[in-house]
Amino acid sequence: MRLLLNTHVLLWCLADDPTLPKHIRGTVVDDNNHVFVSAASVTRSNQAL
Repeated sequence: MRLLLNTHVLLWCLADDPTLPKHIRGTVVDDNNHVFVSAASVTRSNQAL
């Protein structure tokens, strides 16, 4: 499956935030899935950190 993460999900994954439901985290880290993030999300995540 191909996944495009929004900024919130990206930040929650990077921070290992418990706000992110376990089934979503499991989908994101599943090696069978291809995870993508937009350049805008990367820029926004740098501003948030």
